Amino acid sequence: MLQWYTAHTIAIVVGLIAGQPVALFISAGLGGCRICDCLSRCVADLGAARLRCSSATMRKEVKMRHYLTTGTFFLIALSIYGCANPAANKPKASIANAAPESSSTKPTGAETLVISTENSKVEFVAAKVTRSHNGSFKKFTGAIDLVNNSVEASRVTIDIETASVVTDEDQLTGHLKTADFFDVAKYPKATFTSTKIEAANAGGATHNVTGNFELHGVKKSITFPATIQVASDSVSVNAEFAINRKDFGLLYPGKADDLIRDGVVIKLTLKVPRKP
Repeated sequence: MLQWYTAHTIAIVVGLIAGQPVALFISAGLGGCRICDCLSRCVADLGAARLRCSSATMRKEVKMRHYLTTGTFFLIALSIYGCANPAANKPKASIANAAPESSSTKPTGAETLVISTENSKVEFVAAKVTRSHNGSFKKFTGAIDLVNNSVEASRVTIDIETASVVTDEDQLTGHLKTADFFDVAKYPKATFTSTKIEAANAGGATHNVTGNFELHGVKKSITFPATIQVASDSVSVNAEFAINRKDFGLLYPGKADDLIRDGVVIKLTLKVPRKP
């Protein structure tokens, strides 16, 4: 990914030096980004303006170079930001075959805390080559079975209604419900049941959570870092990690000129009250 950004940057700089449209360099093998195509036209116009500057007006030439340099760095930064992968700097959940789940509906002696949309959020960030999209699920239920205030001995379950998905664009929200993505008519539920919770102290997380995650009819065991805190009045869980959508059969590639990235960031924010 770093090499890809570097190639875009080199294309812009080379275009400036050569006085040629940057799109010429991008089309040679760096295509696929609408932002960069737009930037190429902007930078080309700036380059042409520089060449038209008369050698007799040196002060104007120096001023133009200053504006050109400042604008170029701004456009390069915008290009990198616009094409960035939101999952690139997030911890990646490890994936394995689904693990056996406890046959017991509730651990012995557990205190059950009810997860709801009033006290918790289930969110995600997905991206195309050109931009990212924020989304969430508005209908879900679940429980934390807390055993003797011990996180490691406890269990978490969440059931999500996939048809409740909402994003920052209405058209995208509708598309996600189709067979291209969640196929909510065929797979109305996504579920998670923890099978193991272990203490951890890496990357700011307090625990590593392992559990069976079923999405789009595919069940896998995933392990991700989380910060879990048990207080006298509540239990909070905060986690932010990336999964590969293709591991769960979500294979739709997107448009040829605006491909969808494989990595999806999952964000869990739970603060579940305990009974007095």
